Amino acid sequence: MQTPGIILLCDCDGKIREVHRDDFGVTDAFRPGVPLSIAVDRDSLGKALSFLRELREQGSAFDWSMNVMVAEELVTLTFFGLTQENQFLIVAAYSQDDATRLCEELMKIGNEQTNALRKSSKEFAEYLQQQRYREQTYYDELMRLNNELANLQRELAKKNSELERLNEQKNRFLGMAAHDLRNPLHAILMYSEFLLDEITREEHRAFLEVIRSSSHFMVALVDDFLDISQIESGKLRLNRECLDFIVLTRRVVALHRIWADKKQITIDFAPPTGSRYLIGDAAKLEQVVQNVLGNAIKYAPTGSSIEMGIETTALEVILSVQDHGPGIPDQDIGRLFLPFERSTVRATGGEKSSGLGLAIAFKIVEAHRGRLWVKTQVGAGSTFFIALPAEGCEHA
Repeated sequence: MQTPGIILLCDCDGKIREVHRDDFGVTDAFRPGVPLSIAVDRDSLGKALSFLRELREQGSAFDWSMNVMVAEELVTLTFFGLTQENQFLIVAAYSQDDATRLCEELMKIGNEQTNALRKSSKEFAEYLQQQRYREQTYYDELMRLNNELANLQRELAKKNSELERLNEQKNRFLGMAAHDLRNPLHAILMYSEFLLDEITREEHRAFLEVIRSSSHFMVALVDDFLDISQIESGKLRLNRECLDFIVLTRRVVALHRIWADKKQITIDFAPPTGSRYLIGDAAKLEQVVQNVLGNAIKYAPTGSSIEMGIETTALEVILSVQDHGPGIPDQDIGRLFLPFERSTVRATGGEKSSGLGLAIAFKIVEAHRGRLWVKTQVGAGSTFFIALPAEGCEHA
């Protein structure tokens, strides 16, 4: 059965010279003297001009889809073209496969009038064979890459599973170690404070003060270990209640004034009048404010001040804590809220740090569906912001 199609010879300007075959009955449009760009549908004019330009520049053009009116119906045909002896041989068919078969049929024609067509159709067939070979090569390479990707994904999943297991073991170990250390450390701290009240000899008091301060740091460190192990194991639980965030902040400021006074640092807290109620875990949010304010005192220079304020928007209650310390370098900001990460900036009073305080604060605020961020400038200080949802609650 003969494959339906159109076979044309055009001059280098794209005008049709001869119609060697017309199985679609488009002779009225595709007739000698008519430019190919006019013979196709007007929507395909641009494609026809590009197709002819490619024929002139490349000597061939393949797999161009253009619309043609066939029996008063718009049909999309696939056009191929080759340049031969200052003319264009153009073949059009329903599909690439039909065009291939049409080329094969042309090769079987034996009269002298179509010898040129036979040579061109052979070139068509060779091109299509090369095209299929390239497509198969691309497909094989794509399958190889896909298999490699699947293997890498399986390996990655295995590694992630192993990391999760190791992280769980680490959190369990941290929790157990911190829990076992807490009681003896509290005992050392309590007895050192008792002896400081009883002993008057300055030399002995100096030793006891070292024991007391070191014990105090170790107790805080153990508490941080317990907190981070609970957070990373997904066991952070919030006891939500209606609370006044201004009262909570005042309480934290009062507790930290003693430390600030030792460094001659003034804490200026000027909250708005009235109350700012929200829903949250009072103990956990108090820990957040303690960590942020404690961080400001730690890095504020002696004799400076820390400004704190509370603003309310329609959606959030926002606490700001501004110090006038050395600021945070750009390379430290990205890891500021990560566990066990420490800034390259030194505390002004030589205070020690576990690298967990801000990480714990960030996770607690995140659990409250809030935000914690910093604005900083090296040499000018830093301002930390704690934003919590302004959820309404009825306060008895």
